[in-house]
Amino acid sequence: MTAHIPEHRRGALVAAIAVAVTAVAVTAVAVTAVASAAERPSNQATLEGSVIPIPASVTARAGSFAIRDGAQILTPGDAETARIAVYFADLMHESHAITLAVRRLPSGLPRTAEPATRLRPHAIVFHLDPQARGTNPESYQVDVSTEGVLVSARDPRGLFYGAVTLWQLASAPAVHGEVILPAMQITDAPRFRWRGLMLDSARHFQSADFVVHYIDWMALHKLNVLGWHLTD
Repeated sequence: MTAHIPEHRRGALVAAIAVAVTAVAVTAVAVTAVASAAERPSNQATLEGSVIPIPASVTARAGSFAIRDGAQILTPGDAETARIAVYFADLMHESHAITLAVRRLPSGLPRTAEPATRLRPHAIVFHLDPQARGTNPESYQVDVSTEGVLVSARDPRGLFYGAVTLWQLASAPAVHGEVILPAMQITDAPRFRWRGLMLDSARHFQSADFVVHYIDWMALHKLNVLGWHLTD
């Protein structure tokens, strides 16, 4: 038997049903979000919003490291590593007004962050290491301890992404001329070989400066392929 609902009450009933359905949907989304957060390793959850994308492996450590104005970046002296170190120094200067000095490592190449700091206290070391972890040329490792930072990779592409990750870790505002990094070890490699964006310059005009900044922002998000539509 079908119940008869007076006309003047139908609108109120529909509104009540809509509110109830919305409440159920919101609750379901909230439960899903909580469950996802619970399943996600806590040390990776702390990187949300800073490192993009979230690294494959993050091992938290006790303590922290401060990047201060005037700190040194050490490289073995090869052109590729020096170029990436200068790029990182430029990013820190533009985003935090922190000036870092890029220097050549005087002797011996440290395999971890701790030996680097015995050569130069509070050092940031960039290191191209043929024996570094990972077989992907874009893989890298960022080792942050209380004494220093080591960014290592077997290929310049991976070292560049390691520099980007270190800059992303330093996304917090500088306080009294320094940025505090939590101590951790990050080992990362891309899940997908093709990570790109499309730019349609055939139908929408962009200036040369816009295109350059577009590519810069791609690099800062670890995107490696530009699909550039120039003509029909």
